[in-house]
Amino acid sequence: MAYINLEDVELGFAEKPEVPNKLTSSYFPSKIGGKPAWLHLLTLPHPEDLFCEKCNKPRVFLLQVYAPIGHLPHCYHRTLFVFCCKEPSCHTRNCNKSFLVLRCNLPQANSFYTAESSEILNGDIHKKALNVDKLVEKAGLAKSDTTQIVHPLVQEDFQDENVTHGINTSLCMSDANSTGSLKVEETTMGGQHQAEAVKCISKLPPLCVVCGCSGPKRCAKCQCVNYCSREHQVIHWKAGHKRYCGNEKLPTSGGAEDGGLLFEEFEIITEPEPPIKTTPEKSEAERMKVYHEFVKMNPEKLEAVKMDNLTLDDVEKGVKKDKQFLSFKKRIAVEPDQVIRYQRGGEPLWISRENMADKIPNCERCGSRRVFEFQVMPQLLYHLKLDSTANHSIDWGMLAVYSCESSCDSGPDSVFYQPEFTVKLMECCNSDFFSSLMKSSSLCSSLGNWVILMCSYSIR
Repeated sequence: MAYINLEDVELGFAEKPEVPNKLTSSYFPSKIGGKPAWLHLLTLPHPEDLFCEKCNKPRVFLLQVYAPIGHLPHCYHRTLFVFCCKEPSCHTRNCNKSFLVLRCNLPQANSFYTAESSEILNGDIHKKALNVDKLVEKAGLAKSDTTQIVHPLVQEDFQDENVTHGINTSLCMSDANSTGSLKVEETTMGGQHQAEAVKCISKLPPLCVVCGCSGPKRCAKCQCVNYCSREHQVIHWKAGHKRYCGNEKLPTSGGAEDGGLLFEEFEIITEPEPPIKTTPEKSEAERMKVYHEFVKMNPEKLEAVKMDNLTLDDVEKGVKKDKQFLSFKKRIAVEPDQVIRYQRGGEPLWISRENMADKIPNCERCGSRRVFEFQVMPQLLYHLKLDSTANHSIDWGMLAVYSCESSCDSGPDSVFYQPEFTVKLMECCNSDFFSSLMKSSSLCSSLGNWVILMCSYSIR
């Protein structure tokens, strides 16, 4: 029995975070759902850059993958962010316009994170600390000031008083209220220092209270919460803001401020893909033996197929035409819960021969070719409770993300979040054959398993 070498393929699995506060910017997380943990903290994407090309509504954060490139100094920190439109009608077959991928990279010496050697927490998670000193210095505030300040971009990092995790504590930072407004402890400073503190923290962009993206719009009545768009203001209003808008005391955090818009939050845990055992191709006689054993053990399944006017010959012929799909299923069967496959510079695990993305556009900024980085697997739909069979629903067989080979820097225009390219493919079960097979109510999983078993021996 031989083994296929799958070197450099990393698999990602969705797990509920043991400590949700660790899925924030200073920990460089790979995560699913919730609000994005931005890498560059000062210059975020403009809200309109996140709007869906079809419905012109804001896309919602889907996931992010922290993927530094060791041999590129400007990519010491590097994260790719994936956004997704939540309008089901925008998700059509093999169309990527409802998705958006943004890439951000930073060198080791930057304005936000300390340059000390990395810490290892729980043995396997790469950590860094927010560089409060540099952020304050860049904003023109004296380092000697002991002002207590905070911003939604970093507030979650400081909720556990017993954990400092390497944070530069020369400036003590306190919790913020749930509206995303800034909390300044006036008792620790004079009026001049207070003004300087507000000036410093104002350099950080206000965030939309609903989605966590840039929020330049503000509630006209209370002036306490920010939004990225009119759509999210309406969502927040209906989710409860109308009950306390204008009140002196705002509610504490923990409410459903997103109105159920955001995806459930998971941490992405990675591990190498295990080797796959291969078996020699079976002869026609051996395959027919498998067939007869199946029919003998499951006579009702054969009758069910006949009742649906679908012969077993039709089944076998149809599956043979979709070897790519069967090869996909066979490969992921080793780790069926995988939600991410990462192999920068490698090849996607294609689910279909349809629209194989022969022409991936070069990077619009620097002209470098784009290379495969990672793909999002259909199993993620189950975790996000999106596994719907409706004609119009958020769905994919695979999302393949391609990024600039040189991972080009921001450039003179200081655009720190660069768009990359996505290929969306649906699974073959949307083909005419598999649609007939899967829509047949009398066909159960045991028949489907037999079909794969019967035909997969010819897949190489």
